[in-house]
Amino acid sequence: YGSWYTRLVLTNRASNANTTVNTNVAKAWGNLTSNTRLTYLQEISNTFNTASNTTKLNIDLPTINGGDPLQTSASSTQTVVRSENYFVTQQLNFKDRYLMQAMVRRDGSSLFGADARYHNFWGASGAYRVTEDIHIPGFQELKLRAARGTAGLRPAFNAQYETYSLDGGTVSKQQIGNRELQPAVQTENEVGVVAEFL
Repeated sequence: YGSWYTRLVLTNRASNANTTVNTNVAKAWGNLTSNTRLTYLQEISNTFNTASNTTKLNIDLPTINGGDPLQTSASSTQTVVRSENYFVTQQLNFKDRYLMQAMVRRDGSSLFGADARYHNFWGASGAYRVTEDIHIPGFQELKLRAARGTAGLRPAFNAQYETYSLDGGTVSKQQIGNRELQPAVQTENEVGVVAEFL
């Protein structure tokens, strides 16, 4: 009895629920075809973790129940992340030669600060199928394409919150918190050539 021992017990549970609604509208005017898509996406993620640890046993029982109360600790965390996203995507095709697409996305997330819950992102791309206008021996397809758009990286769960720590009866601020926390936004540019030959 009174032996030293380390025991850690973890319990993890997670659940995810997603809902997606799409609407498409396709139209044609002579050589021009149009496809418009409206999308709504809702995501809910729930995670629950518990942990208990002891470093000394008072009885010869290798479980948390046998641990010395003064050498035993327990903790638990629960995180719920909610997000909703709205998309509008417009595609245009002229004579199957000139292809264009534009997209606008509005993202809302509980990971953003309370005063900055929603952010807008966009993207645009175009392509020209050269071989639909010009015959190039040996090439079945030669397409020039370019795209530019923005994307956002969501912050960590606790980044927006003001937190405190308790040590020896003294409360001290651990993290300031940020009600205006926003996603990290990156802009991407792409230029490419698609070729099928021989």
